[in-house]
This record gives sequence, structure tokens and C-alpha cells, in this order.
Amino acid sequence: MIISSGGSSISYRSFMIFIDGGYLRKGIKEKFGHDKIDFNGLPWILANKARWGTIQMELRRVYYYDAITDYKEDQEKHKELEPYFENIQKIDNYEVKLGRLIKTNKENGYRQKGVDVLLAIDMISKAHLDHYDIALLLAGDDDYLDMVKSIKDFTGKRVYGAYFEHNASKRLVASLDMRIPLTEDIINQIVQK
Repeated sequence: MIISSGGSSISYRSFMIFIDGGYLRKGIKEKFGHDKIDFNGLPWILANKARWGTIQMELRRVYYYDAITDYKEDQEKHKELEPYFENIQKIDNYEVKLGRLIKTNKENGYRQKGVDVLLAIDMISKAHLDHYDIALLLAGDDDYLDMVKSIKDFTGKRVYGAYFEHNASKRLVASLDMRIPLTEDIINQIVQK
């Protein structure tokens, strides 16, 4: 899909989006009480916000990272999450990659494991393999800071970021080439009502 910014001298850039799904779902749940997201429209909205000058962005792929429980450990939770991720995977240009949900000592609490690493491996390796010119990271965790810096320093790729302002590392935000705060207007566009 090509996202155009207009102008007379058009330049094309390959573009990939990397989404920390747990971060996105948590932010939407805090605001709306559910995690029903318009994943079809999300790449278009983010790409339009990322446009600049006479650049046209060719969206190569959207990578969505999240976590799921092992079926043997918690069948009910697994059955609840599996259709959610399967529906995302069915969307054109999406690839879903899942880490693990590990039960914590808190009542009904879970913690993601491996999600940040999966995302970092893909974003770094795809930069080195020249799979994209521009990456857009939808995340807010400070753990991504060194990944962003290494991609920029060692490959020269541009790294944009989309994030919830109230829940994003200031250092991560400062490291981005373009900052796209997920404002009320953007959030309202990506939520299924």
C-alpha cells in the first residue's frame, strides 16, 4: 500500500510498523474499558501521521507482538486470546508473533515474557537486511531505547515512534526521529465502537 504526501517530486520509502500489542491494548483498555481496535485502519492512520515532505511510504508489513498463555497451563485464558490474535493475523500485511504469558503471584495476574526480545530481533535484523527505510515503533517501554539507538547508529535507518504520552519513556521518545503521540483524536479513530 502506498501512502502519499503530495508534492511534485515524489520519493518512495519502504516502511514497516512494529507494534507492542500488550502496550497498545493496555492503553486502549485504560481509556475505553475494552481492547477492540481497528487493526485494518491502524496502519493507514499511523502512516498518514508519519508523512513528511514529498515522501510516499510503501507499507511492506505490520508486525504485531503480544503474548499468550500455554494451552496446558491455562486453557481458558488461551481460548480467550487465541481468536483475538488469529483475527489480526488474517489482515493483509500483518504478521503476529507471540511471546508467553506467565502467571504471577498477583490474583489473576500475568506478565509477558519474550515479547520485547522478539520485536527487537525483528526490527534490528530487518534494518540490517535493508527490508525497510523507515520503521515505526508503537511502544513506550524504555527497554527499546538501545534498540532504537543501535538501528539509527549502525544502519542509518529512520525510526519513528507512536506512543501514549502518559505512558512512555521520555528517553525513548527523545531518541525517535519523528514522534507521534497517540492523541485523543488518533485513539478515537483506531477504536472500534
